Amino acid sequence: MIQFYLEVVLPNVTTGSAIQRSVNFLGNRLLDLRQTIKRCHRFFICEKESKTITNIKETYEKLQGKGIYKAMGEFDIFINYIEEYLAYFYFFTLSQRGGEVLLIQ
Repeated sequence: MIQFYLEVVLPNVTTGSAIQRSVNFLGNRLLDLRQTIKRCHRFFICEKESKTITNIKETYEKLQGKGIYKAMGEFDIFINYIEEYLAYFYFFTLSQRGGEVLLIQ
């Protein structure tokens, strides 16, 4: 998904100077995230493209010019998913090492 946003979605955002700075910022954060994930690659279980990602890409293509609006409108969902996955991974790793995890509700 990171590659999809970096190579397909973000380059197609219609830009003005203020928007371009924001798009560049998002792109740079995704590049940083991709580097972090690569360093932890051996811990991630999925290496193949999932059916869900394939469906997302197909929907993007079907929507043609409107696909960019859908993709950017759902960017927060993508980021929330990554955040939850990494938090789960972090807590799972701690529990495997015998660390105590304190969850605040």
